[in-house]
Amino acid sequence: MVNKLNLAVLLDSERILLWQFRILDKLISSGYADIKLFIVNEGNVTAKESKKYSLIYRLHEKIDKLIFGRGIDFHKKVEVLKRLKGIEVIKLSNKPLDENLWSAVQRSIYNSNPDLLLNFGNSSIPDELLSKFRFGVLTYNISTQIDQINAPSCYWELVKKMPEIEASIQLAIVDQKGKTEIFRTGILPYPNSININRNNIYELASLFIPRIIEGIYKGGNAYIEEMINKNKLFTEFPGYSVFKYPTSIQAFLNLVLLNFNFLKKKLQFHKIGRWFLLVKIDDKNDFSPVAPGSFNWMKAPKDKFWADPFVITKDGFHYIFIEEYLYKTGKGHISVLKLNDKGELLSNEILIEKPYHMSYPNVFMQGDSYYMVPETGSNNTIELYKCSEFPNKWEFVKNIMEDISAKDTTFFFYNDKWWLFTSIIERNSATISFNELFLYFSDDLFTSNWQSHPQNPIVSDQKLSRSAGKIYINENKIYRPSQDCSGIYGRALNINCITKLSETEYEEVFVSKTEPTWDKKIKGIHTYNFDDKITVMDAFSFRRRIAN
Repeated sequence: MVNKLNLAVLLDSERILLWQFRILDKLISSGYADIKLFIVNEGNVTAKESKKYSLIYRLHEKIDKLIFGRGIDFHKKVEVLKRLKGIEVIKLSNKPLDENLWSAVQRSIYNSNPDLLLNFGNSSIPDELLSKFRFGVLTYNISTQIDQINAPSCYWELVKKMPEIEASIQLAIVDQKGKTEIFRTGILPYPNSININRNNIYELASLFIPRIIEGIYKGGNAYIEEMINKNKLFTEFPGYSVFKYPTSIQAFLNLVLLNFNFLKKKLQFHKIGRWFLLVKIDDKNDFSPVAPGSFNWMKAPKDKFWADPFVITKDGFHYIFIEEYLYKTGKGHISVLKLNDKGELLSNEILIEKPYHMSYPNVFMQGDSYYMVPETGSNNTIELYKCSEFPNKWEFVKNIMEDISAKDTTFFFYNDKWWLFTSIIERNSATISFNELFLYFSDDLFTSNWQSHPQNPIVSDQKLSRSAGKIYINENKIYRPSQDCSGIYGRALNINCITKLSETEYEEVFVSKTEPTWDKKIKGIHTYNFDDKITVMDAFSFRRRIAN
C-alpha cells in the first residue's frame, strides 16, 4: 500500500482525553495515516449521563488522584480542535447518532474517502454504514467498560481484586456480525489506585492502536485476518461484565475495605517477597512441571533470596545457576549452587556481579563451550558471557543488543539458526512492568545484527508472554515455558507448544498451567528447568516484617 490510510474519527466532544489526543497526534506525525475528518457528536445525550455518579464515588476519585496523581494524567481533557487544526469537522448536536443522521454527513464522508473510522465516542455505527469505511470501525475497550457510561474504568477491577485489567481492540467489519476482536491484552493491577491503573491501561492504548493501524496500512485485509487468527490462539478472554457506578453506600464500603486491606498487607509483609528453589533428583526426565509438591525446598540465608534457576549436570554434579538477590542492596547478581546426587548443597559461589541488577542466567551450549545471557535490563543491554572454566569463570564477550529494555532473554538453536526470545517494554512510563514477547533470529550467535521477526510482538498477553526457562524439544515438539503474571507477578507457570517457527511465521498453543495450589504458603512460581536427573523450579512466599 503506497498511499497513507485516510482516517475519520468519531468524538463525543471537542474536549477529549489525553490518551486519545496522544494517539491522534502520533497518527498525524506518522508516515502511514492521515486524519481527514472529525465527526463530533455533541448530541450524544447518553455520554452526559456518566456524570450522575454518587458523591462518595467522586470523593474516592479525588482522594485517589490527590495521593497517586503523579506524572502524566492520561485522563485529563484536551481541546482537540484547537490543537489539531486543518482537519474537516462535522458537528452533530441534539440528536442521537442514527442512520438518518449519518446520511446527512455522507457527502463529507465520501469526499474524505476514509479507509477506517476510529471510534472514540459512545455511539454504535449502523451496520449499513460500515461499507463507507474500507477497513471498518476500530474501538478500544477496557474490560468491564463495555461503554464509558455503565462502568467506571479500572474501578471494579480494583475493588473486586480481579487478576488483571483487560483491554481489547475490536473491529466492526462489513459482512461480519458485531465486532471482531483483533487484539487483546491485560495488565497487572496496581493494588490501591484507580488513577494509576487507568493511566497504565490508557498508555497502552497509545501504543497498541497506532501499531494496529500501521499494520492495516502495511498489510490491509491480510493483516486483519492474521490478527484475528492470531488472537484466537491464545487463552480465552473471560469476556465483559456489566457493572454500574456504585451507590454512595457501596462506594463508601469499597473505599474503607480497599484501604484497610492495602494497609494491612503493607504492615504485615515486606514489598519484596522470599524466592526459593524447588529441587527434585530422580531417574526420570520431567518434560513438564509434574507434582511440584514432591520437590525439596532449598532456601537461601535470610538476607537474600534465590530465583531464576537454570541447571547443568556435569561430571556427576548438578550446577544450579541462579539470581542471588540481596535485600540490603536491592540488587541481584549471578551465583552457582553445586549439588551432589543426593541433592545436598556443596557450595555457593558468586559468578558475575555488576553495579546493575542481574538475574535469569540463561545458560546454554554452543559447540564445546557454555555461554550465558543473564538479564541485564536495568543496564538496557542484552549481554553475552562465555565460560572459560566451568562452572566458576565467565568472561564478557559482547553486548548482543544495546539501548533496549529487555527481560528474561532466552536463546534457542533450531534449523541452523539462533532464535532470541525476549520480553521488551515499549512505553514511556515506568509505572508498570508490562512485557510483550519479541522474537529475533540470526545465523550467527555473536552478531549484533539480529533480524526482527515480522510478526513481532509474537505474544502480548501477560498470562503467557514472559519466558520462564529454557526452550526444549520433546518427541519432536518444541516447548516454551512462560510465566502467568496475572493477579501477582510470577503467579503461575505455563507450558506452551511452538507449532510454527520460521523467518516469516510464529505460532504457539497453550498446553498446561501449574499453579502453587499444593501449599498455601507459596504464592507463585515462575521458572522451570531440567537436565539429566534433576528438575528445578522457583517459588515465592510473602516475607513477614515480624517473623512468627
